[in-house]
Amino acid sequence: MSRPQPLGRADLLAPLTPAPDASERVGVEVECALLDPVTGIGARYSGPRGVRAVRAAVLERWGGEPEYDTRQLTGVRLPGGGSVTLEHGGRIEYSSMPAPGVGGAVDEVRAALERLADLAAGFGPALVPGGNLPFGRLADVERVPMTRGAAMRRYFAGLGPAGERAPQMMALSLSTRATLDFLGPEDLTRKLRMQTAVAPRSPRCSSTPRCWKAVRAACCPTAAGPGCGRTRSAPACCRPPCAPT
Repeated sequence: MSRPQPLGRADLLAPLTPAPDASERVGVEVECALLDPVTGIGARYSGPRGVRAVRAAVLERWGGEPEYDTRQLTGVRLPGGGSVTLEHGGRIEYSSMPAPGVGGAVDEVRAALERLADLAAGFGPALVPGGNLPFGRLADVERVPMTRGAAMRRYFAGLGPAGERAPQMMALSLSTRATLDFLGPEDLTRKLRMQTAVAPRSPRCSSTPRCWKAVRAACCPTAAGPGCGRTRSAPACCRPPCAPT
């Protein structure tokens, strides 16, 4: 079997910009934190100025279809098609509608996050996307009412030392992802190669196996959960295209 050719810039960009007549679509998801604009400490989940209050205001002011977990509001499917959901550690995630290319999805996300930042500012916190939260402590992060959160904590605890930093990843890190349709096995292979090449599981920054440039990957390098591990901490995920309606 011949070795695949190295990927160039055009190969990396092509999956994010399908041809105008292509059937596949691209989506973007951005996790954001609500932080105290002075101290940088994350907002509490509960309370009149907390994450729960901001999320309830999204439903009240923007409308949409609510989503619940353990009888608690955890998401809102917006009338325009995007969604605002609760994530671990009290993070808020905006997910775009499927778009013909990443540019259109990013435009939608930017406009939505500007509106969300304005809404959150009325409660006090600043909306901050992407990266890690360096000013908070794990002990100060309030757990949120998500069934899958408890399941993930049990799973990571069962990994022993390999999962010991997973709580930091769940509570003190943020991610931005692109979701790509694929049209068949060859298309999937092409997009997975791109995903692996650009993933933030960057090469080790020294000869030490646990010295990573990607802190999120370092939190659980052998875990098999989404967003964790050497082949899973990628900014792009692939899925089959939706069936026509």
